Amino acid sequence: MLYKDRIKKILQSALECGYYKKDSRYIQLSETAVNNILSMLDKLDETEILPCPFCGEVPVGPIYDCNWYIECQHCNFVMVRTNKNDLINIWNYRYKEED
Repeated sequence: MLYKDRIKKILQSALECGYYKKDSRYIQLSETAVNNILSMLDKLDETEILPCPFCGEVPVGPIYDCNWYIECQHCNFVMVRTNKNDLINIWNYRYKEED
């Protein structure tokens, strides 16, 4: 399961039961917390990873393993960064020639 999917599952679970676990105690979610979780779920779905810039296949990631990385399993290109947003922005960047 991808990192984004795991976070989504945790957030959806918290929404369904109305509680989250902290220091072995269950704490009820406030209306504000529920709205924040819904907002986070929307933002998770907004981030689009473009196809591999070299072969055009769908990449895997972003995944966190000490650093953030996106990997194309078709051509084996891997991009690694310490910041997730930088990684996505750089991966998604496409050079456009000026006319």
